[in-house]
Amino acid sequence: MTPRLVRALVVSVLASSGGLALLVVFGPDVSWARIRGLTPAPIAAAIASLAVWFVLAALRLVVLSADLGVRLRFRAAARAHTVGLFGTMVTPGGSGGAPATALVLGQQGLTVEAGWVVAIAVLAADTLFYGWSLPLGLVVLVQRGLLPASSSWIPLGVLGAPCSPSC
Repeated sequence: MTPRLVRALVVSVLASSGGLALLVVFGPDVSWARIRGLTPAPIAAAIASLAVWFVLAALRLVVLSADLGVRLRFRAAARAHTVGLFGTMVTPGGSGGAPATALVLGQQGLTVEAGWVVAIAVLAADTLFYGWSLPLGLVVLVQRGLLPASSSWIPLGVLGAPCSPSC
């Protein structure tokens, strides 16, 4: 790891810890006792699921690039995904993710057009996922008794699903 990357990692961990501390101090329902009461298994499962998600997101970029005839290394795909996440976080409405991903893919050997095709394909796949998973998740919550069985949430779920990734 380069010193620059180590510094970025340290700043990220400190900022995350500071955010958690602020949440605990000012949040209405969060307390250190509840955080200390967590067992290692759910924490490990959460970390593992984030790692799997990150790897799969990078592999998705590798596969989409290969479909366009460009061999993208995993490390370059992970970098493009990370920069895309950053672009989403720092722009209003999360609108900077696709341009940031396309820019990095262009630096990694894809043409400008191919970079945009991959970025828009990722955006379309995410929208399709959210469009199907939100109503399905609501049905599962109702079946398990975690959400009231009234029909008042159905229009909200149906109308909210298409705009969820862009909101």
